[in-house]
Amino acid sequence: MSVDAFDFNKPPDEERERLGIALWAQMFPTIDELRAKLDGPYMLVQPGSTLDVDDQFLGRWRAGGLQGGAMAASMDALLTARMILEAGTLPITALYPVFRAAIENASLGIYLLSPDARDERLVRAYGIAADEAHKQFEFQKSLGQDWTESRDQLLAEIRDLVRARGTLGDAEAFRPTGSSHTRIVTSADRVISSDPALPHNDRMPLVAVWQLLSGMSHAKQWALVTALHRTEAIVNEADQTAQVRMTSGTELVALVLLRAVEALEVALRLHGKRSKTWTALPEDTADWTGQ
Repeated sequence: MSVDAFDFNKPPDEERERLGIALWAQMFPTIDELRAKLDGPYMLVQPGSTLDVDDQFLGRWRAGGLQGGAMAASMDALLTARMILEAGTLPITALYPVFRAAIENASLGIYLLSPDARDERLVRAYGIAADEAHKQFEFQKSLGQDWTESRDQLLAEIRDLVRARGTLGDAEAFRPTGSSHTRIVTSADRVISSDPALPHNDRMPLVAVWQLLSGMSHAKQWALVTALHRTEAIVNEADQTAQVRMTSGTELVALVLLRAVEALEVALRLHGKRSKTWTALPEDTADWTGQ
C-alpha cells in the first residue's frame, strides 16, 4: 500500500508558513500597546466609576484583583510567546500551553467585567472567589495542612457581602459556585464576537481554539493529529502504522496568537469602560456612597 492511502504525511505549505510569520510579527506592536495599558494610568479606577462602586460589595476581593491578576497573567503569556517567536525557534507543542493560558486568563477578565448589571458581576466575582478558596483548600490539604477554618471563613465573608448588597436573596442560602473554563471562554467568545472594534467573519469559535490548545497541552493524540504537520513518514504497511516527524506550523501559531491578543484587547477595553466616571451606568449613581 502507498503512504498516501493512510494520509500519514500532512506537509506544510511554504507560502502559508511565510504568511504565518508575517502575521504574528504584525501583532507585536499591539502586544506593546496592551502592555503599556496594563503598566500605566489606564488601569486607574476613578471615584464613582462602575468598578469603584463594585468595590463597596467585594470586601477583600476589591481593587480588581480577580480580573487584574488574570489580565496580567495573560499579558505575561503573550510576552513569553513573543520572546520565543522573536528568537526564531518554534517548539513542537510547548507554546500551546502558553497560548492556552493567555486565552483562559483574558477570558476570565472578560467574564468578570462584561455584564452591565452589578448583581451579575458580583455573583460571578463571588463564584470565582469561592472557587479560589476551594482550590487553596485542596492545595493546603496536599501539603498536609487543615485549611478548613480559613476556607469556611472566606465563604462566610462572601455571605456577609451578599447580605450587605441586599438584592441577591437570602444570604444564608446563597451558594457561590465557580465557573468551568469552558463556560468562561464560551462567555468571553460571545462578548468578543459582538465587539464592534473587531472584524467578524466565519472562523473557529474561541472555545474550539481553547479546546484544541488544551488537547495539545495534554498531548492528546486527536489534537496533535489535527494541528501539527506530519512529514517523513516511515510506514509499517503490515499493521498500517507509521513513524512520522511532527512539526508546528507558523500559520496555526499566528491564528492562536491573534485570538489571544484579541481576547486581552477586549478585556482591557472593558476595564476602561468600567473604570472611568464618564462611562458610569445609572445604577452606579444610585449605589455609590462616596466611600
